[in-house]
Amino acid sequence: MKENDSSKYKPHHFLAITLAYIIAIESVLMIFVMPRLPEMGLYLSAVVDSLLVGLLVFPVLHFSIFKPLIKDIKKRKEAEESLKVSNAELVKAMDELQEKSRASALLADMDDLLQSSSDFEEAYGIIGRSSTLLFPGSSGSLMILSPSRNFSESSVNWGDREPSCKPEACNPEECWTLRRGQVNILKQDKTGFPCKSLLSADRGDYLCVPLQAHGEALGVYFLQFESDRLSDSKRLLALTASKQVALALANLKLTEALRVQSVRDPLTGLFNRRYMGVTLERELHRAARRSNPLGLVMIDLDHFKRFNDTFGHDAGDSVLRELGVFLRNQTRKEDVVCRYGGEEFLIILPDASLEMSRRRAEKIRDEVKYLNLRHNGAPLGPVTLSMGVSAYPENGPSPDGIIEAADKALYVAKTGGRDMVVVADAEQV
Repeated sequence: MKENDSSKYKPHHFLAITLAYIIAIESVLMIFVMPRLPEMGLYLSAVVDSLLVGLLVFPVLHFSIFKPLIKDIKKRKEAEESLKVSNAELVKAMDELQEKSRASALLADMDDLLQSSSDFEEAYGIIGRSSTLLFPGSSGSLMILSPSRNFSESSVNWGDREPSCKPEACNPEECWTLRRGQVNILKQDKTGFPCKSLLSADRGDYLCVPLQAHGEALGVYFLQFESDRLSDSKRLLALTASKQVALALANLKLTEALRVQSVRDPLTGLFNRRYMGVTLERELHRAARRSNPLGLVMIDLDHFKRFNDTFGHDAGDSVLRELGVFLRNQTRKEDVVCRYGGEEFLIILPDASLEMSRRRAEKIRDEVKYLNLRHNGAPLGPVTLSMGVSAYPENGPSPDGIIEAADKALYVAKTGGRDMVVVADAEQV
């Protein structure tokens, strides 16, 4: 309390006290000393006179010189302090401006790279590297919802530490960010509400930003700050970065969907006839250049009209879909399975001779009989296939020639009783 009370006194308070003491001393001298000056010696009289003059002159000097000087010094000190504060604020503003300029350049670079990326894996790598530069000292991850939207499927992590929120632990039903569609912030002071998918909530500040574009939720942009706190500027930067990420991923998703639509049959998911033509021409050139064979199998679903007439067109579509899945499972990764048209399919077999292609066709014909087809719980009955097989170089070097040979062999199989494999010969070209 005494220190607090003494701190209340200002310099002019002490000057007033000093003047009070001077006036008191002068009064004492005037009352008790001045009357006795004649009795004192010359030396003592001179001393007393000098003291009296000093005491009388001091107030004049104080108010005319010392006090303005003290005020000027005080103003200069205040100006220096104000200048220091202004300089500190200016340096801080310059640092913030430089940081914003750096962040803007990084955001522009990330956006340009994302717009130029050709697939999702490439985009994930760009997002990870850019996020490391945007938020130095932090860790994070990108969590993408699966097509079924019931779990997080694909992700990329960045930073020195493993993120506390992992994709495999992120259940959309337990994620506050996805459920609310809003930013979720959890700080060291325990403000905010942690998700069940957060493995550890005591390692710093956390920020979860929902990735939304074109009215669709895509996933979560997750950041954790351990050595530094989550400031407003970083929060705004994360929101801007997440918007760019969401838009880029949505555009990639749209581009991928358009690409699939251009080369895939919408019903069966197999390659369409247009893609088959381009691929067959390319594979024939490759086979000719390497002196390798190439097989072709044309397939027709026997009595397909019966499925439509008996069970309806929905059942017929179900049969075609199931057959598409079956054919994909029966072929190699390098084989190309296409829907040629209607109930006809075509398989391109790189590096397969005519005999090898025939054996592959026979295996498919045998295995398809074990396919258990059902529609709305009702069995649809067994399925049989008629097949025509042709190959390069036996049936010519052109795509049209090989297709025509396989088509003619298929016609022989269909007219010969169906459920059989017929191999084209060179004379059919």
